[in-house]
Amino acid sequence: MLINREDLPETPEVRTCQEHGEYQVRYTPISTNKLIYSGFCEDCLKRDKAKAEQESLEEQKKNIADRKYRRLLNSGVSKRLIKKTFNDYIATTKGQIKAKAVCESVATSLVKGDPTPSLILNGGVGTGKTALAACIVGEVIDSRTVRLKKAIDLVRELKETWKKDNLQTEKEIIKFYSELDLLIIDEIGMQFGSDTERLFIFDVIDGRYNENKPTIIITNLGMEAVTKTIGERTVDRLREDGGQMIRFDWESYRKN
Repeated sequence: MLINREDLPETPEVRTCQEHGEYQVRYTPISTNKLIYSGFCEDCLKRDKAKAEQESLEEQKKNIADRKYRRLLNSGVSKRLIKKTFNDYIATTKGQIKAKAVCESVATSLVKGDPTPSLILNGGVGTGKTALAACIVGEVIDSRTVRLKKAIDLVRELKETWKKDNLQTEKEIIKFYSELDLLIIDEIGMQFGSDTERLFIFDVIDGRYNENKPTIIITNLGMEAVTKTIGERTVDRLREDGGQMIRFDWESYRKN
């Protein structure tokens, strides 16, 4: 409340707060003749301010988490894996420790903007290949463009461009996937394996190869079957510049 300086009491007014006891009313000058005075307890005001700041901070954190959740969903990470981090991945064997370390290294390189090799994650069902890939997405999603896409869905999306009423061309879709900072193609080998599908996957990976962008493929197939499914030229591009195959040769986590 505003008061005139001449109305300022000679003795500061003392009030009582039920929580903090007695306190003096404070008068703050804002001009030569005007003052603002507050009859509120300063300790109460500090407490309320701290509470409001904490609530605001928590709201900001929630909004950030919500936005990240939506980005992860849009990137292709399933709801089952969307909150998984590298800390959730249990690595006890030599192979598991290596797989986790390589995937963490890929995520770190991407965030830093360093040259990042492609990977082939190969092994049986339930061994954590897609889970580790989701952990990579979670690490880089705040600063990099990334998609986790099933091979069959990628093929279907490209085939959709053949329809007359489709708004996107095959070239535009290939360009989109070629320019992502990271593309993860899951379930290689689950598609039909036709020449058209093989060409689609080659075109995407070749586009990324020319853009110097890393690609991760996930498969249950062995190396010979992978080569047969996606073609030797595609595998060569994945293995170039330090690309490697990580073998997940342990039992399924789902059996535990």
